Amino acid sequence: MIGDYLLVSKLHYGPRLPITPLAFPFADDKIPGTETQSYSGRITWPYLRLPGIVGVNRNDVVVFNTPIDHSVPTDRRTVFVKRCVALPGDTLEIINRQMLVNGQASGNLETMQFNYLIKTNGEPISRQSLAKLEITEGGMFHDVNHYQYALSTTQLKTLAEFENVVTVDTIVRSKGVTMQYEATFPNTPSQFPWNLDNYGPLYIPKKGDSIRLQANTLPLYRNLIEQYEAHELAYDDENFYIDGEKAEYYEVEMDYYFMVGDNRHNSKDSRFWGFVPEDHLIGKAWFIWMSRESNKPFFEGIRWDRCFIPIK
Repeated sequence: MIGDYLLVSKLHYGPRLPITPLAFPFADDKIPGTETQSYSGRITWPYLRLPGIVGVNRNDVVVFNTPIDHSVPTDRRTVFVKRCVALPGDTLEIINRQMLVNGQASGNLETMQFNYLIKTNGEPISRQSLAKLEITEGGMFHDVNHYQYALSTTQLKTLAEFENVVTVDTIVRSKGVTMQYEATFPNTPSQFPWNLDNYGPLYIPKKGDSIRLQANTLPLYRNLIEQYEAHELAYDDENFYIDGEKAEYYEVEMDYYFMVGDNRHNSKDSRFWGFVPEDHLIGKAWFIWMSRESNKPFFEGIRWDRCFIPIK
């Protein structure tokens, strides 16, 4: 939830050594309280990770640098927290909201949320009821009788039993229906007409994979070659070239992951920008050490029932 403070273990996957060593300690891209950049890009070190306790497991909640901001060094990019739904070497597909990994249905977690349309008898849904259920996203949709909320299975069942709720409708984007405001990776709807509810199948590359260079699959792996692994890619009507040399295949140099938020209809994640390279991983989200509502006085806003709970 907004207002959660997380303890992140960098030991699980192995500490990543700094890529920009000249930096103000414990700061993001700005020095706290100023607009001054917190690091210097004059000296950069190559990616290196020390040995970890475990590897990334499927369904781990992972903290990582977003791979979409190529204008700054990797370790200074925006930090995201999402669930790893597919590992290197997996094939992922979403069919009518149900996620499949290697052809097997992925378990639906209690924390998952989808958008639903709620129709009432004219009596509004009170803010107190929404707060009690911890429903934080959504609101009136179209008119006073219709609402759209992001709901977990438990929230959905409870809300559907309200006396003023008449109907609850599931929102599912049909297969092949693409939406301009929800342009999904690889952003070529003519070849890959995917959306949030019907996506893939998509293979997640692993280190050592040999990818055949083809025009019809190039949108899936172009960023991997050019941005993440820093090679020059060129092609003409007949041939592909890697760093100026003719090539039919490309050998992948890193492991890649597919990260998706538990709020499946309101999450900017790998469905929009594709694979997360291993050098972007920061650590495993371990537990919530504090949670508070920012619009209330400090102690009054603390959600005591969410403090020191493990993240699953």
